Amino acid sequence: MKLKVLIIIFNAVLLTIFFTVLSFSFFTAGTEFIGSFFKNYWIFVLFFMILFLGMNIFFISNWKLITTLEAEDWPALSLYLETEIFEKHHLTAKKVRILCEISILLGDFEILKRLERVLEEYKPEYIRTFASRFAAAKLLSNDYQGLADFMTRIAEQPHKTSPWISFYEAFSAQMLKRYREAAEKFSHLLETEQEPFVRLLGVYFMACGLYHYIDVHKDEADKRIEEEKRKLKKHSLQYWKKHAQKEKQNIHVLVLTKAIDDALIWLFKEDELSGQTPQTVS
Repeated sequence: MKLKVLIIIFNAVLLTIFFTVLSFSFFTAGTEFIGSFFKNYWIFVLFFMILFLGMNIFFISNWKLITTLEAEDWPALSLYLETEIFEKHHLTAKKVRILCEISILLGDFEILKRLERVLEEYKPEYIRTFASRFAAAKLLSNDYQGLADFMTRIAEQPHKTSPWISFYEAFSAQMLKRYREAAEKFSHLLETEQEPFVRLLGVYFMACGLYHYIDVHKDEADKRIEEEKRKLKKHSLQYWKKHAQKEKQNIHVLVLTKAIDDALIWLFKEDELSGQTPQTVS
């Protein structure tokens, strides 16, 4: 539904409710009731005015953002957000999040580097909040060393906001072919993180070769993998696929679509993939 139609409907509903109540009071109790109404129910009138003005101010102040989103004009939206953030320094979480995701969709990694520098100076807490999105961008741009350095900085901070931070930290080591480090981090991830897809990918990469790089006997490693697989297979393939579609609405999960699909094939069709190893671990 178009934004203008929504605004008209919203205002019409609010005004209809207010004037219906006022008109009903006028015709049933007479003009003397009007003064009594505002005196006794001023809180209702104040609440209505705050709601009415607040929502309209919100629509007006965010008109450009909402209309470009509605039109799916991503370049125009990116230019608008660049002006808001880089020139006006309107560093709200909403605008930062949208610019992150739009820049990833457009493949504009230079904007993300610039955004990261601005946030480090003015809003360093947003770096941690949107760390998984910055990590996804570095992965897509094949900046594996940059991804590893970035995740090291994030991991050193006291609070993590997403279980995907642990995954990207381990995955960056794997992409740099630091397999022992990757294996240790994935192994730790499986002990600490509960997010289903984080665990699925962790088990998958460990099973496809990384267990060779830690001090665990092959029989023990196989036993751990089978135990993890039994836990993951408590849910059906249909459940996983449905859950995957929902999770892929997050850009930092969407960029891992191929890995997730491969992991699900491995989980449910192990006989067909026995002995297969991802290229990044070979």
